[in-house]
Amino acid sequence: MMDFKQILTDDNTDPNTEFLNQLRHKLPEFFTKDKYAIDKKGNEVLVEAGGFDIQKFQERLRKHNVNEITDGYTLNFVGKKYAELKTGKPTTTVVIPDVKHNSQQRNYQSDNVFLTGDNLDVLKHLQRAYTNSIDVIYIDPPYNTGDDGFTYNDTFDLSDEDLRDTLNMSQDEITKLRLLNGRSSHSAWLTFMYPRLRIAQQLLKDTGIIFVSIDENEYADTEMMLSEIFGEMNLAGTIVWDKRNPKGAVKGISMQHEYIIAVTKNINVFSVAKELKRSKKNAEAMLQKAKTLFNKVNEDFSLRDVNSEFSNWVKKKEGLSGGERAYSKIDEKGNVYQPVSMAAPDKPETRSHRPLIHPETAKPTAVPPKGWRYTDDAMDKLLEQKLIIFGKDETTIPRRKYLLSENMTEKVPSLYYNGSSGSADIAKLGLLQTVFDNPKPVDLLKQLIESATQKDEVILDFFAGSGTTAEAVMQLNAKDNGKRKWILNTLDEKISDKSAANETGYLTIDEISRDRINRSGENIKKEYPELEGFDDGFKHYYVKEIDANTIDKIVDFDPNSIQILTEDVVSEFAGNEVRLGEYYEKSDKDKLNPKFAKVVDTGASGEDTILQTWLINDGYKLDVPVETIQLVQHNVHYVEEGAMAYIIDQFTQDDVEALLNLIGTQKLNVKIIIVFGYSFDFATMTSLKNNVKTALDGVRVEVRY
Repeated sequence: MMDFKQILTDDNTDPNTEFLNQLRHKLPEFFTKDKYAIDKKGNEVLVEAGGFDIQKFQERLRKHNVNEITDGYTLNFVGKKYAELKTGKPTTTVVIPDVKHNSQQRNYQSDNVFLTGDNLDVLKHLQRAYTNSIDVIYIDPPYNTGDDGFTYNDTFDLSDEDLRDTLNMSQDEITKLRLLNGRSSHSAWLTFMYPRLRIAQQLLKDTGIIFVSIDENEYADTEMMLSEIFGEMNLAGTIVWDKRNPKGAVKGISMQHEYIIAVTKNINVFSVAKELKRSKKNAEAMLQKAKTLFNKVNEDFSLRDVNSEFSNWVKKKEGLSGGERAYSKIDEKGNVYQPVSMAAPDKPETRSHRPLIHPETAKPTAVPPKGWRYTDDAMDKLLEQKLIIFGKDETTIPRRKYLLSENMTEKVPSLYYNGSSGSADIAKLGLLQTVFDNPKPVDLLKQLIESATQKDEVILDFFAGSGTTAEAVMQLNAKDNGKRKWILNTLDEKISDKSAANETGYLTIDEISRDRINRSGENIKKEYPELEGFDDGFKHYYVKEIDANTIDKIVDFDPNSIQILTEDVVSEFAGNEVRLGEYYEKSDKDKLNPKFAKVVDTGASGEDTILQTWLINDGYKLDVPVETIQLVQHNVHYVEEGAMAYIIDQFTQDDVEALLNLIGTQKLNVKIIIVFGYSFDFATMTSLKNNVKTALDGVRVEVRY
């Protein structure tokens, strides 16, 4: 749970902190108990956190005869220890809701989310509420080509002494680490990507999959990094994407393709779950089309006429693959099926040779020379399920009916030809495509997402760029009436002053992305006017650092002081001056000074920002219902799920009494009262704690600073 002061002053993160947290969550039985003590003020404090019992773990392995692997290869690079540390370090950013945008009708009830900010900070916030919640992740990160603008920039807020103590780094390693800053080397790129992919792995469901676009510059490193993070056994394969656009002015082979590496969270769970989902999805879609066609044909048509009509429809209109094209017949119930031979060319001695009885002539049917593929018992079940196709009389050998619903799956091919252009997709919307280098085609992402999702799943893209992923999801939802939801994140990168986009009024990349999404939604609604409940809106949030002046007030605040509050810390978090598109210009003294492309007013109060930041860090998704209740002078925010009440603005004694009355009379089911410590003077805080302790059984107060 986010306590700003604790994060800013007591960061005890080690390189393996995040890994140990995962182990503690998944294997709690191998951790010793935490040790607590009572301080002078009567508060219970943690003295020593429980540790991982490696001997107990090794003993359990021996009991189950599991061999410990002692050889193999690992990925090492300058900056790896630091990247591991960055994974576990808490973010010092806050989540600022774009109240003006989110209050619009199309966005208010939308399940889609757009986050503007550095994706490492965004992922750390999502980690608290969306772990094991995402079905598909697609990312198109910087390729580190040398001309794509990627450089590794880090504040390196640890001193050399900290790096030596925390990471056990030598001076030579520290020097090499600091040299990464401002570079675009392989090690710099890996240091940048590693913590982001580590957190992404945690966000995926066990049935989830991640697709990573990359080219030849970092393909090898990316595959090795994914193997280490996800496990080599979870690599699902690589798609070679033929862009038909060879690179010029290169030495050696002119590359005209890129790669999309697919990795699952758990290949065994993924394989079973996704095959079942795809089978059901495709079967239902095809069966519905078959039934629609069957119902539309003239009642005078014979079944043969219908099958002929349907066969032509499958082959010509749908343009399906060979495996699907074989399912070219429908029965009286509208079921799509494929007739196949039941002869058994191998091991005929294990198969039945008994004749079947023809249902019309009541005579024994012909039998394949080498018998049936099935045993007598299996054949009886097929007959019972009406899955045997008989000929016009007993002289024809019966055949097996394979229903589409029992055998249909969809596979993603390893080769993909780009029949469309990502730049053209953007241009169709009336936007300037030259801002984005190599945007991905909507059709490509549609195929990836459709192959891995059902109609109600969640797709994340934290290198959103032009927003192609959102358009692909919306087009799929329009196509099959789906309810897929997307979460997009991109940085508010400043657009070049010399670009055509800048001349038209755009100042940052995220502005164009959101405009592209809005235009895509409008176009889709025009193309599908019959759509009902189509979600083309999204909620928008900025993820930004806390202002330096606010940090000083937080760090210097003494919660034990009896003095009356004189400063309003809450308003420091207001989103009325969110600075976007940071860049640097030289001053008269040749010093680089930060500038901003734009300052926006989101309409968010400081209370809105603190509440939203707390909610997501308490594990609540961005769509959690929150009830704001007016007391005497101030508000309390109530979340029924979890029975939590949040007090952020300055409270009076009358507000305390009103809240306690609501809880005591069971008008609010509250178990935890979260209090923003800066908003309470000593007397009011003492009154709240004492009254809760004496009057409300089972309710506790948690103070955050």
